[in-house]
Amino acid sequence: MTTTSRYATVPDAAREEPSNQRTLSELRLIIAMAAALGVALESHLPVMQEGVAYLLVLIYVLASLLMLWVAHRRPGMVRASVSYWLDAGWLIMLLAVVGTESNLFVLLLFPIMLASFQSGFVQGMALTLVCAIAYSALSVWSPVTGNVLSGVFGSIIALAVLGYMSARWGENIVRSRQRLTLLREISAADAQLGETGVLLKLFDKLREFAGACRVVAVVPEGDESHSTLYEIGVGDSKVDRVPNGIVSEFLALPPSLIAGFNRHSPSRLLRPRFYLYDTGQGGMIRRGDIPLGQLADLLATRHYQCFPLPIGCQGRDIGRICLCYDRRFRAPVSYAFLHQVAVQIALRLDNLRLVNRLTATAASGERRRISRDLHDSTVQPYVGLRMGLEALKRKAGADDPLQTDIADLAAMADTSIAQLRGYIVSLRGAAGQGSGYVLPVLRAQVEQLQARSGIRIALDTHGDHALSEAQLDDFRHIVNEGLSNIRRHCQCDHATVRLDCTPDRIVLEFINPVAREVPPFHPRSLSERARELGGRLEVTRSVENTRVRITLPVWSRQPAESAA
Repeated sequence: MTTTSRYATVPDAAREEPSNQRTLSELRLIIAMAAALGVALESHLPVMQEGVAYLLVLIYVLASLLMLWVAHRRPGMVRASVSYWLDAGWLIMLLAVVGTESNLFVLLLFPIMLASFQSGFVQGMALTLVCAIAYSALSVWSPVTGNVLSGVFGSIIALAVLGYMSARWGENIVRSRQRLTLLREISAADAQLGETGVLLKLFDKLREFAGACRVVAVVPEGDESHSTLYEIGVGDSKVDRVPNGIVSEFLALPPSLIAGFNRHSPSRLLRPRFYLYDTGQGGMIRRGDIPLGQLADLLATRHYQCFPLPIGCQGRDIGRICLCYDRRFRAPVSYAFLHQVAVQIALRLDNLRLVNRLTATAASGERRRISRDLHDSTVQPYVGLRMGLEALKRKAGADDPLQTDIADLAAMADTSIAQLRGYIVSLRGAAGQGSGYVLPVLRAQVEQLQARSGIRIALDTHGDHALSEAQLDDFRHIVNEGLSNIRRHCQCDHATVRLDCTPDRIVLEFINPVAREVPPFHPRSLSERARELGGRLEVTRSVENTRVRITLPVWSRQPAESAA
């Protein structure tokens, strides 16, 4: 997945809105001015130390102006995790020069609050501890006032307490921002990716948000026999269509329960610990009849959170999403928020399926209309031309020198009529099909080509795939274009078509013998179609044959510019 945003190279944890960056840069400049005023009020400083203090303030003012310019002109160029550590280091050096009894120690709260509100509790507390320890060390030995630890002990405690409060408050803000971002991405997922592509993207976003190592999801397909099994890890994803009996342990869980399992809990002598949250009651419950440990064995994980995915009208079909963790002591995601995420994903999935049904219905009607128009406006004139040529042939007589030319024209008209009628049959067949498997489509089109052209096509197939209506239509166009290239460009009486289906891709190969030396061949339309679908096309030539190999991803549809 690629991102076209200009902030795409900045990590999520350090990414800020441009307006926030400008506000913080302006606040940094105000802090620098306040530091300059504070140094001016320190009348006890020797001349040398006062000069060093003013030099530090001048450098910080210039750095603040530079960062303000960057925030306006190049937002995202400076990482937040670097800027607040630099602020803390500069303030600690300034306190080492002016003395720890100065009121400038209050300015240390600025980088602590930045770290807390931008990166959360861990960074906020880390910076708080560093500032408190550094301030304590400066209080024990200061080039200005000597050991004044007893006099600034209250300031150290206040700094630590306020830093802890800021870190906790900042953690809540960061988590809320991440939750809102996740919910926004769920609602804004690109529908062009298709149902499976959208779910893969959303499950991967959920995995990143929760800090899980894997996401395993079972999504019902609308019938009572099969479901789609998703497994998304770091840089890896698998999708498979499985019978419901294989995933019955997940589907049999009570539809209103969110389950959590911790195989090695830090309490109760490291015994397994269970959590059950009832979405109907809105609180934790206790039940001992659910085999949560067996689910952990099936998921091959030590800890997990498993929550329902209600799909269809009034949640008629219930799927399951499991977040798997490898770390020993993992703080789980809020159960109430998991329920909210499930509702949003289910709404998105229902909308996608509704749009697919409406699109399939509209496409089916449009194919029927096009087939009728093609028959009335194109085939009938060719039929009239064919009849006229036949009448002209009879009128010319057997000894007329134009007899052969008229026969050739009649044969060309017959070929064109057969080809157009084949297109009409394909359109009408596609209009009545909807989603289905690729192998019947390939066989039907191969049989049509053999009937029209007389070219023998050998089929070599391995596996099959069920595709959505849109994906099946794309596949149908690619097969038709590949077979047409064999008929138009290859002067041969036989060819081979190979189909190889794996869980995550379809490989289609057109092989025809080389009868004579021909210039380099690269089917531009096929290459463009494959690239638009996120796949690729390769042409391999030898003295014996020409191979056109098309590799297509089954479960995603990436834009052309992001397909690499």
